[in-house]
Amino acid sequence: CSTFLEKYEDQIEEWYQTSSPDLIDNFYEWLCIDTAKVCCPEGTFGKNCRRCHYGDNKLVCSGNGNCNGDGTRSGNGRCICNTKYSGTNCSNCQSGYTKSVDENDQVICSGRE
Repeated sequence: CSTFLEKYEDQIEEWYQTSSPDLIDNFYEWLCIDTAKVCCPEGTFGKNCRRCHYGDNKLVCSGNGNCNGDGTRSGNGRCICNTKYSGTNCSNCQSGYTKSVDENDQVICSGRE
């Protein structure tokens, strides 16, 4: 952590002196994503911040799992599906579960058949 601070100390001081106090919410994005390039925006992963898999409902992993590496410069972007869900973007149900879709296009896998 101290090495990181030393490496970006000049940029942090410049940002602090030239930015408006109401932009503090943008500090994380400015430092970690844009300047140091150690993180990615939410919904992206890997060295070049590639887009995670999204479902038809426009949610990462259909809202039924997590993107491996989401928000980091690592990971492979594959969806790690929650229990009962399967598929590239977690939009299918595992064998034995019933699939339905709610009014927000959210796939729901329920009870064993």
